Amino acid sequence: MTPVISWQDTRGSNILEQVSLSLNDVRHRTGLFANSHFGASKIAWCLRHSTAVQKASREKRLCIGSISSFLLHHLAAERPFSIDPCNAQRTLLYNISGRCWDAGLLDQFGLSVDSLPEVKPHISDWGTLSVASRPIPIRLVSGDQNTAFVALGANHQSTAVVNVGTGAFIGIPVANPADVPDRLLKTVLPGAGQQQFIAEGTVNGAGRALNTVAQQLGCDIEAMRPLQNKELIFLNGEGGLAAPYWQGGFQSRFIGEGDPGHKLMAVRESIGFLLRCCLMEFGQQENQVDCLKVAGGVSRSDTFCQQLADLFQRPVLRPSMSEATAMGAAMLLAESPSWETTEDRFVPNQDKCLHKRFQHWLDAMEASKGLL
Repeated sequence: MTPVISWQDTRGSNILEQVSLSLNDVRHRTGLFANSHFGASKIAWCLRHSTAVQKASREKRLCIGSISSFLLHHLAAERPFSIDPCNAQRTLLYNISGRCWDAGLLDQFGLSVDSLPEVKPHISDWGTLSVASRPIPIRLVSGDQNTAFVALGANHQSTAVVNVGTGAFIGIPVANPADVPDRLLKTVLPGAGQQQFIAEGTVNGAGRALNTVAQQLGCDIEAMRPLQNKELIFLNGEGGLAAPYWQGGFQSRFIGEGDPGHKLMAVRESIGFLLRCCLMEFGQQENQVDCLKVAGGVSRSDTFCQQLADLFQRPVLRPSMSEATAMGAAMLLAESPSWETTEDRFVPNQDKCLHKRFQHWLDAMEASKGLL
């Protein structure tokens, strides 16, 4: 037994540097980037540093899976050892073309396929729960983020979907998987039948960045103040700089002056700036997106949603029900492509100061990383 390692744990990042496959090859096989937020380096770290995991491996009783696999095994009467494609992809070991564990990647990380769960379609016979002595079939297993994308309309070609919680994620529909830009993820969408993908941009530091900086400043998030004409910006590398830059060791920092309330606002603006950069990866094709639909804890802020509308210059729609994952699961099980809900609508304004700060932020990122 070992303490649970969350997605934010990056202690295995140095292991990725020892993988001989090229980054392009890893992305071709998995749709992802070789990043320590995904499972492979965490698993390899445990094999190198945990005596309990090493012992289980020697005795051929090691089982490696996602949290969903663990819960399914312990809750279902049949005690299955299974995983869905969405969670399998996030291990960085799943081949999205072959829809199976990738032998080359397993070899690179020193793993055996015998230790990994069976990959099954999202909607399958996953076993049964016993509730009040009655068997309840388990019909759907999926990643929470992927399911939230479905609820927010990831199948609608004109809608970019944004979920903002601990981290932030933007999903942009693509008609052809080959259309996913090079610096975004090619993410599996849950569902039955033909495998579908969306282009996904990830921001590791959303709610996490706000909480971290608030603690460092010794204040509450509610102390946030408008920046107005200030040029204060925050280069947000909390948890590692993800899409579209992919720099794990990037150091977060403020550029410009302001009090704690102003700094918290700069942190929140940086979330929108990173999301905006992800859509910019599409070049001229980004014009096909005519609105954003948002959910997640941070999206409960009207000011944040208005900033997104002003920054993206597109209407932002916020469903009245913020729990998108549960709704997405219900939609998948009901085989329903949409759900009816009231929505708050934020219409874009011309905020010249915001766009000036965004350009300042882009220039600072270019000076810091030379990536733009």
